[in-house]
Amino acid sequence: MTDFKQLQRDAAFAFASDSRLQTVNIVTREQLLADLSRLPDETIAAEELVYITPRNGKKGVGVIVEKPRFEVPEPQAPGPQGEIVIESLVLEDQLENLDPAEGTGIAADMVGQILLEIAHGWNLNFQSDFVADRNAMAEAKEWQPLRAYKIQHRMTLSRAQTTRITTPTWLPNAPSSGMITFTNDAATPDAAIYYTLNGDSPAPDNTANGAVLYTAPFSAPTGATILRWAAFKSGFLNSAFAQVTIKN
Repeated sequence: MTDFKQLQRDAAFAFASDSRLQTVNIVTREQLLADLSRLPDETIAAEELVYITPRNGKKGVGVIVEKPRFEVPEPQAPGPQGEIVIESLVLEDQLENLDPAEGTGIAADMVGQILLEIAHGWNLNFQSDFVADRNAMAEAKEWQPLRAYKIQHRMTLSRAQTTRITTPTWLPNAPSSGMITFTNDAATPDAAIYYTLNGDSPAPDNTANGAVLYTAPFSAPTGATILRWAAFKSGFLNSAFAQVTIKN
C-alpha cells in the first residue's frame, strides 16, 4: 500500500530542497492547516500564510502540496489499478513578490515550471515514475487577483488485488429439518462466518446488533426471517454479504 501522507511530505521536501526555490515557502496542506493560529482574523484565507511567510528572508510566492489522490480512469476488474495524482498550488502576491528588498523575484509561472521538472521522472519505491499530467500546469483563476497555478503529476500504479473469500454456501434445510448449515469454500476452510437473523450487517464488529459467529448448524427461527451471512479471515478481503428470506 502507498502511504499518501508520506508521499505528500516527500514531494514537499523534494521541492523545498531545490536550490532554485530556496526563497519560496513550500508546505503541505496539513502543515498549513496546523498554522492557522497565525491568521489575524477569520476573514483571511489560510492560503495567505503561504505567500506572506518569509523563507530565507524573502516572501511573495508560496506552494501548497495537496494530499495525493488515486484515480481509476475506468471501472475495471481486477484492480484497483489507476493513477496516483500529486497536485500543488502555487500562489503569488505580485506586489509582495516584486518588492526589491523582500520579494522572491521568482514569478508563479516560473515556480510551476520548476516543480514540473523536479517531479517529472520522480520514482516511488521503484514502482513507476511520476510524469507531468496532461493538464500539467493550469491557471487557477479562482485565486485572482493573485497569480496562481495548479501543477499536477501522475503515476500509473498497478496494484495487485487482495484475494477475496468466496461467500460460504448454505443449506436451506428449513422447514424440512428446521436447521441452517453454512459451508466455507475449500480455499478458506477456516474463515470465520458471521450471520444475522434481523437483516443487519453480518460482520464481526456488529455483534451488538445481532451478528453471531457461526460454530455449528442452528435452528431456523419461526416465521419469515431475513438471513444474512459473510466470511472473514485475516489477509483476505471479506466475502460478499449474502442474503435470503427464509420461512419456517
